[in-house]
Amino acid sequence: MLECVTVLKLSEDEVGFLGDTSNVPVVVTTSSNGIRVRAPFGQCSVAQHDVHVVDTIGAGDTVMAALVHQFDRRGFGRDDLLNLNDSEWREFLNFAAFAASITVSRAGADTPYARELEHLIQ
Repeated sequence: MLECVTVLKLSEDEVGFLGDTSNVPVVVTTSSNGIRVRAPFGQCSVAQHDVHVVDTIGAGDTVMAALVHQFDRRGFGRDDLLNLNDSEWREFLNFAAFAASITVSRAGADTPYARELEHLIQ
């Protein structure tokens, strides 16, 4: 099924479970070390944002939703995503990390509204 996947989001605990994922960009969320991606250009990572953590439920889902939002905003298709460079991925990962920091600062899977992220969207 991986050949049908454009971007895969995994938690750090899930990385070893799937085996070879080298043909698809893989975004990995960690509990304390931010977010990283391995994609055709190579690898990069961004740090998590400092925030008082109330509840981690929904953080990984927020990361993927934030990434999909950014991809859709730009009208990116599969080829575009496979050709993203380090700088572009860092921009997307930072946006996703900020969105997730809002989610974990609130109780429940309370994801941010677009208005809470507008200052990051150019």
